Amino acid sequence: MRDKAFQLMQEGKHDEALPLFRQVIESDPSDWNAIYLAGQCCRFLNNFDGAIDYLQKAADINPHEGPVWLALGIAFQLKGDWDASIDALKKALQIDPDCPSSYKLEQSAA
Repeated sequence: MRDKAFQLMQEGKHDEALPLFRQVIESDPSDWNAIYLAGQCCRFLNNFDGAIDYLQKAADINPHEGPVWLALGIAFQLKGDWDASIDALKKALQIDPDCPSSYKLEQSAA
């Protein structure tokens, strides 16, 4: 199921991938990667509240993944929550100081 969800996501079929990721999460609520990918699907579907919810859960489970914090920062930015965006992007930079995407986004939000 995970592989099919990931394939659909790569094809840009986020609306089809999201329910499959939800099934993966239901069977393993500690699967931070599936939660992260569900958050990304929500973001690409312009469901920023859903994205933030999933991405925050992924960050809570695995706080040492820079891409999770980067995605969370982007979701907050898209929602217009600049303070939360900057905080998340700073965490991404703390984890991976060479993460150019988070540096660029943080600078444009400052």
